[in-house]
Amino acid sequence: MQEVAGSIPVGSTKFIPMNISYIAFLRGINVGGHRIIKMAALRDVVTSLGHSNVKTFIQSGNVGFESTQMDLQGLEQGLEAAIEKAFGFPVTVMVRPLEDVVALADTPPIGDVDSARIYVTFLKSVPSPESLATLVALSSEAEQILPHKGVLYLYYGHGAGKAKLTHSVIEKKLQTSGTTRNWQTLGKMIRFFTA
Repeated sequence: MQEVAGSIPVGSTKFIPMNISYIAFLRGINVGGHRIIKMAALRDVVTSLGHSNVKTFIQSGNVGFESTQMDLQGLEQGLEAAIEKAFGFPVTVMVRPLEDVVALADTPPIGDVDSARIYVTFLKSVPSPESLATLVALSSEAEQILPHKGVLYLYYGHGAGKAKLTHSVIEKKLQTSGTTRNWQTLGKMIRFFTA
């Protein structure tokens, strides 16, 4: 069998797994002095699972990493189990391919509004069309919800702190958990993980 320098022999059927870039979004850590996780320790946990090029962005639980694993649910379950073992409390994790997150943030999704008041909620599971319709029906000019490919775009015209469509309301209506990031923070995160 002919061989080419620095490559697999020609005609070989050996499969070379490719690394895929992901972002893991952790829900509800380092808020109000509760469920504290140091980012250096979190990076160690993610690395211990065999993932590579592990980076964290700010303290709210955003982890970029590369993996040959393609099963998002398997990635989430592995991270959740390892995090609970390391830190002693459960944490819900949402994993998305980096390229999908980049595509989400290409353009502001909700008209000509202040992007500082736009948020993106990453959902743990796909809600039913009926529950989504019920939630969207609660939208108003001041508070808008736009479902899009496994996320919710949120606009809080009076600021998130005064919102009636809170995170807990959204989770209750959709019967799934999620974690939310500000639009501008998400843009900074993407630039960090793609640098």
